Amino acid sequence: MFVIRQSQILALEEERRRQLVDALLEHVSDCFDRVVAQLGVVRTRGVIERALVRAERYGIETDADCCEFVNLVFVLGDDFPGGADHAWARELLGPAGGPGPEQRLARLREETEILLSARADRWSERG
Repeated sequence: MFVIRQSQILALEEERRRQLVDALLEHVSDCFDRVVAQLGVVRTRGVIERALVRAERYGIETDADCCEFVNLVFVLGDDFPGGADHAWARELLGPAGGPGPEQRLARLREETEILLSARADRWSERG
C-alpha cells in the first residue's frame, strides 16, 4: 500500500506555490517591468506572495485566476483590495457563495478598465 505523509503533501504544496510565484514573477516582470525595476525582485516576489494569500481568501485558486488577481494588484496597488479606495472591489469580490471567481474577476477587470479610463480622461483634461 502506498502512503503519503502529511509532511510530503505539505512539501509538494510548497513546491507548487514556489513554481506559481516564479511563473507570476516572470509574467509581472514582462508586463510591469518598470514597477519590477523600481521594487527589485525580492520586493516584487513579496507583493506576489501577499496577493496570492488575499486571492485565496476570495476563493481564487486557479493559476489563471491568480494571475488575473496579481495583475489587478500591480495595476491598482499593493493594498488591493483592502485599501480604502477599493471598497468597490471588495463588494464585487463579495462573499463566498456568490458568482464564481472567473465571473467576479471579469467584473473587476471591467470596472478597473472604467476606472482607469476615467483617470486618463481627467489627466487629458488637465494637459
